[in-house]
Amino acid sequence: MNHKKTVEKELSVEEFFSQEKLAFRESLGVENTNAFPQVQEAQSIVESTEKNVNADELKNTKKEIEQLLLTPAMLVETFNKNEKFDLQAYEDLQADRTDFLQSFNMYLLEAIENALQEDFTQQSEKTFEQMQKGETTGDEALDNLMKALETHGYRMGDYGVDQDPQWLFEHIENWEGIQGDKAYLQFLTDKETATGAAYEEMTLLSMEEISVTLLKLEEIYNTYKDDDLSSWATLRLSWHATELLGLYIRSNTDLEERKSELEGFLANHQDSIYWSIIDKAVQDYRSNDWQHTDYSFSNKLIIMFDDTFSGVREDDITNANRWPFDKQTVDHFGSLTEKKVDDFLNDLSPKQVVSLYMYSIEEGQIDDTMTLFDASIIEDGTASLRQEMLRQSAAHFWMDLAYETEYVVEKKNKKEATVFFLKNDVETPNEIAMQFILRKTNEGWKLLDIKAK
Repeated sequence: MNHKKTVEKELSVEEFFSQEKLAFRESLGVENTNAFPQVQEAQSIVESTEKNVNADELKNTKKEIEQLLLTPAMLVETFNKNEKFDLQAYEDLQADRTDFLQSFNMYLLEAIENALQEDFTQQSEKTFEQMQKGETTGDEALDNLMKALETHGYRMGDYGVDQDPQWLFEHIENWEGIQGDKAYLQFLTDKETATGAAYEEMTLLSMEEISVTLLKLEEIYNTYKDDDLSSWATLRLSWHATELLGLYIRSNTDLEERKSELEGFLANHQDSIYWSIIDKAVQDYRSNDWQHTDYSFSNKLIIMFDDTFSGVREDDITNANRWPFDKQTVDHFGSLTEKKVDDFLNDLSPKQVVSLYMYSIEEGQIDDTMTLFDASIIEDGTASLRQEMLRQSAAHFWMDLAYETEYVVEKKNKKEATVFFLKNDVETPNEIAMQFILRKTNEGWKLLDIKAK
């Protein structure tokens, strides 16, 4: 290391990158890292670096490359060296380690293809199962990958490489601001079949066992959500609960056991975050003489485990991607423009008012649309409001938003409501694209404000 520091100053960017890339590959224990995004990003930095950079710029560039080529285990070591807990540093750590999932999975597929070649289709499933069980495959590249995963805190799951909760629990040293993460990882370590990676084992669990696990996940969330649960852990926990709840609702047990378990849950856990979803499933079961239901709650639980939407239930979340996003909007539009029913707004929910607002602007009915605003908004600045609505109509702004939206979430009390439009991208779940704030008046729900992201 001392020799390295002495020589480092004399190395060009290209030479430094080659040195770090070699160390990176050897530390991971894999044969080739060219497909790793971390290496590709470092390579792009090298290619964009001018030949005659000054000493400070050269130093900073090398530091950037060095940071990119930290292995997953080194990332944890670096985090542990921080004197004080830094939540953002921890979130960045987990984001970087999550990026390595993609890298390892890409390498895994490539290594299996190279090992099996023409037998890939017939033998890949068997090889995958061997790796899941920790068995030797007989292929050096695959066996080295197994060692690398174990060293850096990963393991084989049903869907590829996943982080090993026990490794994380044992290697992270500072839990000051993430006690919820610690509790969750401890739970996964103690209860092996609770992890979402062990899907086949989870399908063998009884409904009672699944119920106990679901309630434990909810308990961890409720206990730590305010201060000591990272966004990384919250997302993993909510995905975990989503997978388990799907198994719970569509259990393969006999009809009487399923009926007893689900109805018992509704009776005994009315305050549970899962209650409204299970209630909807039970309604479907009852209408189908307790035969299997096709009811799917999609990613709604991911939203409900987000504290921004605390208190939201199953019926408050609507799948979007349609125009207009509320099925009754066209009828409501007729009532608005033809003045068929003066007080029809009193029967509309906040979501329906928002859908009517968007549709009316797209149809160019600006004057009628303005009546959907609270009186306090249109008392002043009517001309500028009209101009903005005309601009939105010409740009098809609201139609575009509707098709970009994955979910519409309504959160309300007796006096106020907020309607959220969520993009729900995989990398940024529950991303708020737009939110409408409404007030309950004698004329029904009226718009107070519209906020972009």
